Amino acid sequence: KTGTLTEGRMSLREIRPVGKMSTEECLAVAAALEAGSEHPIGRALAAASSTRLKAGEVINTPGAGVEGTVNGIRYRLGNANFVAGFHGQSMPEAAPASAATRIALGDASGWLAWLTLADRLRPDAAGLIAGLERAGRKIILLSGDTPEAANPVGQRLGIATVVAGASPAQKMEFVKQLQAQGAVVAMVGDGVNDAPVRAKAQVSIAMGEGSQAAQAGADMVLLSGR
Repeated sequence: KTGTLTEGRMSLREIRPVGKMSTEECLAVAAALEAGSEHPIGRALAAASSTRLKAGEVINTPGAGVEGTVNGIRYRLGNANFVAGFHGQSMPEAAPASAATRIALGDASGWLAWLTLADRLRPDAAGLIAGLERAGRKIILLSGDTPEAANPVGQRLGIATVVAGASPAQKMEFVKQLQAQGAVVAMVGDGVNDAPVRAKAQVSIAMGEGSQAAQAGADMVLLSGR
């Protein structure tokens, strides 16, 4: 997973309002929707916002985003398709060609903002990948992130096979296909949403800095976080 190869400490780089709300208002709503989340995006938004709003009727859609009500208005925060499904409008601009993660905020009337977050590669990630390949292992980056975010990570680490934009269900199907071809699969991850696909792999490994739910369902936990 992309988040396994990075430090997992995302920071908010940019908020670009495209609707009726200001930068500060968009950030406050986004932080409210993600309040209490163990996901790096949620922690980054909470750290960046100085305004504390409360969201109600929050529904998390794994691999897509979160929906909830803030001050009587229903919002969605997540990937572009998830937010577009709420208001039905086409995207006003293309995603940036960078290793950043970009999510959208919208309500029933349309797009409100694009939020860009970024993370850094773990310093020992390149050595890990090179060592596993020397040992004859095939490395695959199986990510829910957009191709714009996942592909540069794969390129920098020399991972030839990158599967981006995969939902938890698509990740499960991908692992099943590998196993049908005779592969023995070890999956390393730290996300709550990937618990079923990690369980499907013959070996599941959770990062020590990941969520408690991820650790509870894993065969192994790397306590050092390295």
